[in-house]
Amino acid sequence: MKALFLFYLLPLLSSMLLAIPIKHSEKIITRLTTLSLAIPSFVSIYLFINSFHGSFPLELELAVIKVSGHNFPFTAWLDIGTFVMLGLTHILGLLVVKYSHGYLHLEKGYQRFFSTILFFIFGMEVLSLAGHMDLFFAGWEIVGFSSFLLIAFYRSQTRSVSNAWRIYNIYRVCDLGLLMGAVMGHILWHEATRFSALQEMSGQLLSATNQTSLTLLTFFIIFASLGKSAQFPFHNWPSQAMEGPTPSSAIFYGALSIHAGVFLLIRMQPLWSHGQMGTILIGVIGLLTLFFSSVQGRIQTNIKGQIAFASTSQIGLMFIELSLGFTQLVLIHLFCHALYRCFQLLVSPSVVASSSSLNNKVVFQRIKTRKILLDKLPTRLKNTFYVLGMTDFSMDISWRGFSFIPWKTIYWKLRRAISHPAIMTVLAALSVLSLSRVEGVDGVQVFSVLFALMSVYFALKSIFFHHRPFSAMRDFSFSLIGCMVSVYLLNKQLLHSIEAYILPVTPFLVLALIICWQFRKHDLRNFHALGTKHALAANVFMICFMVLSGMPVTTAFIGEDMLLEELLKHSSLITALIALCLMINGLLFAKIYSRLFMGREAL
Repeated sequence: MKALFLFYLLPLLSSMLLAIPIKHSEKIITRLTTLSLAIPSFVSIYLFINSFHGSFPLELELAVIKVSGHNFPFTAWLDIGTFVMLGLTHILGLLVVKYSHGYLHLEKGYQRFFSTILFFIFGMEVLSLAGHMDLFFAGWEIVGFSSFLLIAFYRSQTRSVSNAWRIYNIYRVCDLGLLMGAVMGHILWHEATRFSALQEMSGQLLSATNQTSLTLLTFFIIFASLGKSAQFPFHNWPSQAMEGPTPSSAIFYGALSIHAGVFLLIRMQPLWSHGQMGTILIGVIGLLTLFFSSVQGRIQTNIKGQIAFASTSQIGLMFIELSLGFTQLVLIHLFCHALYRCFQLLVSPSVVASSSSLNNKVVFQRIKTRKILLDKLPTRLKNTFYVLGMTDFSMDISWRGFSFIPWKTIYWKLRRAISHPAIMTVLAALSVLSLSRVEGVDGVQVFSVLFALMSVYFALKSIFFHHRPFSAMRDFSFSLIGCMVSVYLLNKQLLHSIEAYILPVTPFLVLALIICWQFRKHDLRNFHALGTKHALAANVFMICFMVLSGMPVTTAFIGEDMLLEELLKHSSLITALIALCLMINGLLFAKIYSRLFMGREAL
């Protein structure tokens, strides 16, 4: 049976084949993509049927990677949730791919689209089959990265690229919650990051766990789910993600990707449902999302925006159902909702075309006769909700977002503070003095924390305050070196973890520096659209982007997982600071890549 799981690698292998800059005909791409999804679909059907004849749910250890004494197991967990997500992935994957063969006929970037879609489907397979938190996080990261590429599919449109960068920011920040949750789970319960062991954890064992750590872990898990499933306060981004092609919008933000946060909560239910805080928080978030999305969806002027807010409101209902303990109902709701939203988005261009051909009086008459609860409110209150909906309740997370927070003022004041050497010297001195007074903290640990703070400083400086690619990459290098020095000073026995992470990424860091030096005069505040003219540099930098941001298909992912797990055993503060650096560094690469190689060149 274990050999059958090799067929789930077919989407990844096909994606890599199509990513090679060798042009294939549409006929070959059609056959390759169909075959790559059809075979895993039959494997899933076989596994589902076979599950009735054996023990269920079932855990299978497929393989183990050993690096410097650290084991990274590839374990599959087969339960009803697995088959729901796998079924949706393969049914809708085949449907959307078949639809896209005609929809994107003769489209520039045809091959690139199918390469990214197959990579996304592989990520969903990993996420669905994952038997433990680390492997789940691998699939989670692949889904987020492929989402960034597909929102920015129309690379010559500045708005598409800007929205892709903005949404990837939300993904990356929320992914930090899942990363820290996985690492904390290793430390608290060792093998209980396996979903099989997690389902068997008793309330007595959870009650004996440090409640502060358990509360923090619950918060991390919920925070991670908010970004991916677009829940309050991140509920606005799906309408911006519709800039990509309609098929990708259907499979990402109508069907699969947007339900990943709900699936995470189902997987981790024994943890967050142990205390009342997690249950109440999930219910309140779902209720707030349902309210805001319902109001904002009413004032959308395009059909895809309306569907986007309808999706987030339905997922808000799923959050409420989860908080009430209706897990089986959530799985049914998720399955039906994914099928319906995917259908809605796929037929939306036809609906718009047919509506525009009708008599406008007929269309307006239909709208006028449609009544909902909001229409029964007093006129003044209805108008208030309309204005709030038009302004996204002042909660659109962007440069102008959360308008009640003066983002630009904070930015410029922070920039002056970070750029001023005197202020940084005073802050460093105060940090050293305060740490030296903490009982049990020696001088070496003080310097370790100081280097970690310096790493965060260089990471922030690289992404916010440098407008030249090479200057930003130089500070990225300083941040990475500072992280490694901090870990080494904390405990010299962690040298093997440092080597496991830094050695594989060093060649790609050098390549990234060389490419940024080549384009050192370009301003990162503008888009330069160099991807066509410098295709080789763009492709090489994309590979560097994947490695240095710790993508799961690279060796850096295992090294990063190993480093943080070992580090958390010695210092939670330094672990948090270094995880923050790694998250910011990933955003930096997305920024440089999108500004140099995407968008429309400024006139």
